[in-house]
Amino acid sequence: MSRFVSLVGCLTLLIASSGCGGGSPFETVPVTGKVEIEGGGSLAGYAMKSIQFTPNSSATEVRAASGTIGEDGMFKLGTMKADDGALPGKYLVRVTILKNYPPSPAELKKTWIVEPAEVEVTDGMEPIVIKVKEVK
Repeated sequence: MSRFVSLVGCLTLLIASSGCGGGSPFETVPVTGKVEIEGGGSLAGYAMKSIQFTPNSSATEVRAASGTIGEDGMFKLGTMKADDGALPGKYLVRVTILKNYPPSPAELKKTWIVEPAEVEVTDGMEPIVIKVKEVK
């Protein structure tokens, strides 16, 4: 009987120490960058400035990431919580810039062209420069 108890104890320790097989399937990597308005316009004074990365792949482990853009154009993305980064994968980039909040109907109709329109998030990536241009 004591051998059985010892065996069960050893198996329990072995299972507990092995974890769930390599960590979380949602390991984010830091994603930072700067949003620049074409022609050198400033983002200072805008009431709302945000950036969203929407998955552009069928990979089920990729989730959307987003962040707030500062007055200087700098941003950090977050997926599960603010500033925790994004999951590796391909994303479509969307930037929302509103002068007033709540916005007027005319302001909601504004369209911004974003370059690059798609970004691939990889481990160890450099800060990204996103250029935006208002469509008139």
